[in-house]
Amino acid sequence: ASLEVWGGRTPTGWSGELVRLSLDTPEIDELTLRDPARVVLDDGNVSIGQACLVESQSSLCLQGSLQKSGAVEGRYSFDHVPLGLANVFAAEAMPGQLRGEIAGEGNIRRDVDGQMFGEAYLSSARAQMVMLDDAPRESVLGQRTLLLYENHELRAALRGMNATATLTAGLQNEGSLRAQLAVTNLAGTSPGIEGKVNAPMPTLAPFG
Repeated sequence: ASLEVWGGRTPTGWSGELVRLSLDTPEIDELTLRDPARVVLDDGNVSIGQACLVESQSSLCLQGSLQKSGAVEGRYSFDHVPLGLANVFAAEAMPGQLRGEIAGEGNIRRDVDGQMFGEAYLSSARAQMVMLDDAPRESVLGQRTLLLYENHELRAALRGMNATATLTAGLQNEGSLRAQLAVTNLAGTSPGIEGKVNAPMPTLAPFG
């Protein structure tokens, strides 16, 4: 990783730009900063303009602010991020090699009174798990490819004391999944939780 920042002191803090940032990550070529990002520290407040790390297709963008009052605001987006990163960061937990990509965007805000608000959206066209067989002769090249899902979408919203989430996805052999979750009184001693799952499967072997 490498980093370069330009700027200088101001009467109430510091102002400048993040002009260069690069990260070496497994499964992705080197990520580099697309454009300089403004960074300001002013009388206890901190803000950073949109900073996007990009590779040929993959991208990750962040921006946000932190006020000395305790208020926080942030936004993010990412695109064409390989699911195969899990093969590196959680190798021991993976039964095979994960294949596919994921994208998403969202925002988060914390008010001075501590209440949180935000939205998140994730999507992934397809995820597959390449399993290595114990008996290589039973399959081509000694491996099997399982479809975990396709057309996956997750939408979530946080509204102070309440939160909702909806997940939809297609499964192998024309199966499908739709799940909904709602939580109320998040900070209370007895939060309310309500959920619903609908998963029709034409075959009892959805991953076969």
